[in-house]
Amino acid sequence: MTARNTAISADTRSDRVSPPTRRVIRILELLGAHPDRSWTLAEVARELGLVPSTALAILNELRHSALVVRDESDKSYTPGPALLALGKAADARFPALRALAHQLEPLSRSLGYGCSIHMRDHDELVMAHRFGPSERFVEAVIGVRYPFAPPFGLLITAWASDEDRAAWQARTPRVARHLDLPDLLAHTRHRGFGVEGIGLLTPSAILSVIADLDDDAAAGPGRTAVPAAASVPADGPAGEPAPSNPEDIQYGYGPIAEDESYVVGLIGAPVFDSSARTRFIVFLHLGGEALPGARVNAIGAALAARTAEATRRLHGVFPPDYPDWT
Repeated sequence: MTARNTAISADTRSDRVSPPTRRVIRILELLGAHPDRSWTLAEVARELGLVPSTALAILNELRHSALVVRDESDKSYTPGPALLALGKAADARFPALRALAHQLEPLSRSLGYGCSIHMRDHDELVMAHRFGPSERFVEAVIGVRYPFAPPFGLLITAWASDEDRAAWQARTPRVARHLDLPDLLAHTRHRGFGVEGIGLLTPSAILSVIADLDDDAAAGPGRTAVPAAASVPADGPAGEPAPSNPEDIQYGYGPIAEDESYVVGLIGAPVFDSSARTRFIVFLHLGGEALPGARVNAIGAALAARTAEATRRLHGVFPPDYPDWT
């Protein structure tokens, strides 16, 4: 069974002031998340919890701008040609992203794992690109945003300044307070890549963190309010349910013993910019595969070698304590 990719309303900003605009975006996200299928008006309204008349009005406007097209035979909707221009403009704006994907595709193909590239945008992280076997992805689609707060952002924070690291840890939600973050950061920094268990980027994990950050903001001053997000079903690896208790999710592994077995969801490595800060996070999606530690370390080393080469090609600078992958 193929794991579903579900669009998440994971908006963690405090300045969201246009619910009508958000409804338009959700429709475009829904159509973009499933490029291999079309949607009727009733299906769009039901999937997004919209009044059919509201969904129809939005779809009519999107049709007028060629952002969606309607098949007159069955009255279904699919993404329109105007989105191609937007996609080309975004691709031209981020040539480094295209170059990085080109660098990583052979590794993804040889290992048989999907790959995703993430970027930081202020207090959020966003998935900017993904490719490879779709059944390995259990999280949401390109463009999904999630908080830059533990356990997310480990591969940015591991090589950040002490001040930035402290600010990131101060945002720790309840679901991640059982983690030994200094230990995870130290091991990630030492080996040059991160290893996560299943469930890290599933909708349920993302929404749990958002909800906790929202509760913390409501409980007292000094925290950024987070709009409540609707409940989203999540599938785990190969369509199996993801852990229902967030504390059961193995967000990150410290030391990896060569002769022990690990259930791995993600292996990630950083790409650095000219200031030795993490510019991109690259994840290989293993989908909850059980592997011996020696194999985990070998895959991590292979990925880190590729991202190190990407750093050099993009004229980035390595932090002083980053392992030498030459």
